Amino acid sequence: MYRHGASPHTSTIFDVNNFPLDFRFKGMLRCGKHAGRPFADVAATDVGYCAWAFREKTVGRRLSRDLKAFANFIQDVHGGVLVVGKHAGRFFDDVLRDDPDYGEWAASLENPSKLMLGFHEYVKRRQRTRPRDTGDDTCSICLDRTIDSAFIPCGHQAACVECARRLEGPCPICREPIADLLQTFLAGAARSSASA
Repeated sequence: MYRHGASPHTSTIFDVNNFPLDFRFKGMLRCGKHAGRPFADVAATDVGYCAWAFREKTVGRRLSRDLKAFANFIQDVHGGVLVVGKHAGRFFDDVLRDDPDYGEWAASLENPSKLMLGFHEYVKRRQRTRPRDTGDDTCSICLDRTIDSAFIPCGHQAACVECARRLEGPCPICREPIADLLQTFLAGAARSSASA
C-alpha cells in the first residue's frame, strides 16, 4: 500500500493491487525517473509527477508516447490532477469527494482558465451522470436536506432552499438564468419550524 502525494492534503491510501488488472498493467513508463514502473504504481506513489505529466498534456505540450499514455491513464482513473488553486496537486476525484463545495464552485465558472477547464468539465460530467433513484428527493448540492425549492422561471427542483439561496449563476440543470427562487412544500408534509 502507498500513500500518494507529498502534500498534507493528499492522504488517500492506495493498494496498487486493488486497481483492475487492465489499469495496473495497461502501461509502463519506459524512461525518466519512473522507468520500468507501471502507471498505477506511479500514480499511487508520486502525485507530483502525475500533476506534471497532466499539466504538460493540458497546456498542449508535445509529449512522448509514454507520457501521453500516462496522462491519459491519470485522466481515465482519477479524472486528472488539479494544477492550480487551493487543491493544486490533488486528483480530481479526491477533491470532489473531500470538498464538494469546491466542485460546485468550479462547475459554476462561466469562463474557466485553460488549467481549470479539465476539472470544470470533469465536475460537470459527474453532475450529469450521477445516478438518482426514482423518488430521490435529496438536495443535489449538500446531499443532506430534502429538495424544497424551485428555480424560477425554469421550475427545476434540485436543491434545498438553503443551498439554492447560496447558488450563484444559472440553473445547474438547464443553465437558464435564475430570476427568483420559490420554496416548495410536499402536499401532506408538515412545514418545518424554520419556515413557519
